[in-house]
Amino acid sequence: MFLIFRTDNTWPDRLQDLSVELESGEVAHARARRLKDGDPVSVGDGMGRRWMGSLGWDDRKSARVVISGLCEKSPQTLPDFTLLSAVPKSSRRDWLIEKSTELGLRRFVPAEFHRSVRERISPDRFQRLSREAAAQSENWYLPVLEDILPMDRIGQFLRSELERGCEVHILDLPENESGRRDFDSAMTGTATLPDSGTHYVSRDEYSPVIIVVGPEGGFSERDRNIWQPLLENYEKCRLVSLGRSVLRIETAAIAYLGFLSISRVLK
Repeated sequence: MFLIFRTDNTWPDRLQDLSVELESGEVAHARARRLKDGDPVSVGDGMGRRWMGSLGWDDRKSARVVISGLCEKSPQTLPDFTLLSAVPKSSRRDWLIEKSTELGLRRFVPAEFHRSVRERISPDRFQRLSREAAAQSENWYLPVLEDILPMDRIGQFLRSELERGCEVHILDLPENESGRRDFDSAMTGTATLPDSGTHYVSRDEYSPVIIVVGPEGGFSERDRNIWQPLLENYEKCRLVSLGRSVLRIETAAIAYLGFLSISRVLK
């Protein structure tokens, strides 16, 4: 199946012979996949709805989709992941957007932590990269890029998400007095990946999950003071260790998104 997105229309559930023109990049992708007249194509609105249609070539440089099917709605069991993260630099930022979209990201919340280096995400670039990645992976949803979250609002944001039933998973491995990552003492009460002892994915396999990823320098004590009260008062707020390695922002985010996605499929 070939999937395209159109987010500038509010469509009714029933459509009759609506024709949707393919954009130049989509035409190139359809040619690369050697799609022919009549091949099935889905049109998604990026918010959990799709309409089936068929491809029609006008010439080598233009094509359209004629909608023929009724509206389909996404399964209730799809993951709902939000990434609250420091922003990596340049091409690593693009890689994070693409791969997290493929793994089911719904929201990206860029956050400014104590040690953050200020990086910005272009909304236009985010939309283009995530749209291509969602079409490639045949996702039902396009992720939303939210405004930058300053440090003094992170705690309030996480608390409100916990209050509405989300889980908060903070990817952190605290430092000991010598400034080194203290893996062994961090294991008490900390979620870990499967081969490190404690198995924890989610208390509710369909709960939305907020994944918190820090800056390159790691979380500071000022950062940890933000969510320490949440760890003490909310069962669904957890620390998560990804092992002894010190990972880059995008590596940690993608590793954990992949782990959650696969773990939920295997349940």
